[in-house]
Amino acid sequence: MKRALCVLLAVVLIVSMFSGCAGKPGPLRICVDLEYIYGGDKISVIETYMYDLESSLMNNIGLSDYVIEYIPRTGSERSNAIDRIRTEIMSGGGPDVFIVNTAGGEWFTPSGEALFLQPEKAMEAGIFLPLDSYIENAQYAEWDKLTPEVMAGGKNREGQQLVPLTYSVPTAIYLSSDFSHTPSRMTWSDMLNEKELFDTAARLGDARTMSGSFDFPADYILGDLADYRQETLAFSEEDLLKRVNEVMELTEYTTQNELYEVPNWSESSIGVGFNTSEGGYRYSEVINGIGEEDTYSLVPLYSDDGGCTAMVLSFAAVNRNTQRPQDAFAVIDCLLSTSKQMNAKLYTDLLYRRGVNASMPMHEEIMTEEKRVYAGLYPLSEENFTTLSAVRDQITNVQFAGQLNIELQNMMLECYDAHRFGEGYTDIVHRAYETMDRILGE
Repeated sequence: MKRALCVLLAVVLIVSMFSGCAGKPGPLRICVDLEYIYGGDKISVIETYMYDLESSLMNNIGLSDYVIEYIPRTGSERSNAIDRIRTEIMSGGGPDVFIVNTAGGEWFTPSGEALFLQPEKAMEAGIFLPLDSYIENAQYAEWDKLTPEVMAGGKNREGQQLVPLTYSVPTAIYLSSDFSHTPSRMTWSDMLNEKELFDTAARLGDARTMSGSFDFPADYILGDLADYRQETLAFSEEDLLKRVNEVMELTEYTTQNELYEVPNWSESSIGVGFNTSEGGYRYSEVINGIGEEDTYSLVPLYSDDGGCTAMVLSFAAVNRNTQRPQDAFAVIDCLLSTSKQMNAKLYTDLLYRRGVNASMPMHEEIMTEEKRVYAGLYPLSEENFTTLSAVRDQITNVQFAGQLNIELQNMMLECYDAHRFGEGYTDIVHRAYETMDRILGE
């Protein structure tokens, strides 16, 4: 009898626990982590950038019972907030919606403790809600006009889970009168072996930028980095060492031949204001002989897999634990609306970085005269927009910058220093490869 009572009591407790969980959901929690990679005054106005979205949530969607949780930028407050949210997620809770940056720095240097260190792996682990059925009934965004090749990077066998907001593709810009190129599915090796493209490959593939800062584009060159479902790297240690050797050789080549002193070309990522100075306004300065009103020829950085790699810099997702999936999706649907991508300060003043570090919007018609980002930005001519679209059409790989990218960047810094002092770096590559392999399995 006593045993029976104990069993009954246990059943009652379990039922009461689940009854409590099934109660009325609380306010919709929107987690925003968009500030840690930026510097300067942008940090102090992040909430201002969200006002436009908040207004739409209330006036268009009729959503008023929500809270926005901003993850602090730095220090123990940031690490504590991240730890808390990760613990909540693993315990069956957490924010309903995520609007976050990947682990890409302001200058596309992978760094920082992002909330999701491996977004694709988190997707395979079932952290995010599949959104296909919600997308079919969307009310605000033109989902059929969001770049499908980039959207595919946020899908797995269950459907769309990660929704890219912005991305980058490294590209060389020339005056069309000086250089002609039709983007294709050529490989990185093809690019190196084609005489007319070798100098371009050297500029894009060496360890520096036009400004003289350090750059290591191995992740773009390697293309597909991993099978996150099988938790295996998609390239060998030999492949990685070969690419490091090529970067060293190309760096010496561009320096010895003074390729960065040659006029009438520029190095950028395609995107909003990529053909302007950092300010991104009309009549901005000419960049190494390339002006806003010139007609361009664009050459992307090709990958080992053929075509080019898109690096997702920010994305949105819905927590699979949410009790309010329709409302959670509505936030993303509103955020991706065409008018938001064209005019909201969250995009124009933050996510679209402009200048040589430009990033692309997801809507495929934005940046034309008809769909300019905002009145002050110089739109692309029809010819230049067609040229840009031809680069976008060659995207074959999509990466969400994370731990693997950070490890590749740190490895190259060590290799670069070793090479400068005449030391070998094979062991550095070996350790980095083992570390990346271990990261995937954690």
